[in-house]
Amino acid sequence: MGFFADSKLKRINLSGGAVQVLADAPLGRGGTRSRQDVIVFGPSSTDPLMRVAATGGMVTPVTHLAAGQGSHRYPQFLPDGRRFLFLTALGRPETHGIYVGSLDGGEPKLVTPAETAATYVEPGYLLRSCRVC
Repeated sequence: MGFFADSKLKRINLSGGAVQVLADAPLGRGGTRSRQDVIVFGPSSTDPLMRVAATGGMVTPVTHLAAGQGSHRYPQFLPDGRRFLFLTALGRPETHGIYVGSLDGGEPKLVTPAETAATYVEPGYLLRSCRVC
């Protein structure tokens, strides 16, 4: 199980054992773990998403902030384990939205304009909460 505490991304085995620090995350903004043991997480409110192995190791950016974007946050892996949804917030309002990115790189694609994160639910639904409905 992964969690944010003390400005770090941490994990602990549910069967017990010591807590392991995986990465710095001063203001953690969500994370997701793939079946291939890759974690994608938002380390703060003003950063791109980062990637780290679930066992620890080198932390590398998996997205970059495009012009006008203020942050990438709340990632969620899609069933293929390579692509993930995330919210772009802060920055210029016209850049806000739910995007799909990939561990393979490439420019993230806008799925829909949004101010809140989304959750993928089988068999192919995108659920969103709204502030004013």
